[in-house]
Amino acid sequence: MRMSSHVLPHLNGWQRIDKAVMLNLIVTIGLIAMTFISVTNFLAFNETRSGFYIPDPIIDQIAPVQLSTPIFIGTYSTVFIGLLFVLRSPNMLIKVNLSVICLLVMRMGCMYCVPLNPPDDMILLVDPFLASTFYDDQVLTRDLFFSGHTSSIVLLALLVEHRWMKNGLFILSSIVGSMLILQHVHYSVDVIAAYFFAWIAYRLGRAMADQTLLYSRFFRLRMSQRIRAEF
Repeated sequence: MRMSSHVLPHLNGWQRIDKAVMLNLIVTIGLIAMTFISVTNFLAFNETRSGFYIPDPIIDQIAPVQLSTPIFIGTYSTVFIGLLFVLRSPNMLIKVNLSVICLLVMRMGCMYCVPLNPPDDMILLVDPFLASTFYDDQVLTRDLFFSGHTSSIVLLALLVEHRWMKNGLFILSSIVGSMLILQHVHYSVDVIAAYFFAWIAYRLGRAMADQTLLYSRFFRLRMSQRIRAEF
């Protein structure tokens, strides 16, 4: 049975890409690569800092449960599917890159300003992707405020334009966030705050992308005017 064109993401935007947009895309890819490197170095530094505990009436009432596998599957399958829907054009990829950069920078800033100790009965989260990338094969427990797993899914939900996918991502973000709390990987405030900061990152990324693409359109207009003037 053939799926509706309203369900499958369209990639037609990649068939018409000019030099100005391509340049902006390359720049944002370079910026996000540098941000990833900065996050890796920051997390190693953050692990050496002393922090403080915060009271959490939710995790105080429940015993921790090992949920690393469903958290891993839920997070990365969701991110993969969501990316299929947001990477339909270079303009959208620019928006995604800038939003992710804003999210990562805010998360580093929050962890620096709010250094938390993990809950005493925390069960370590087994995440092969993070272990081989940001965690550099180290066991990290202080990357707490705010939740990176939850905020990543929420950011994708905000970026996706398909209504059913957007609603599904929001539901999955609450499920993953709940599992993080049940495993005592995060305080409940870490998960709740992730929604707010993901929204801020989305707004900032969209605003910067709009300005970037506006400049690209202005550049194309000036170039076309110059070509017409020469002839």
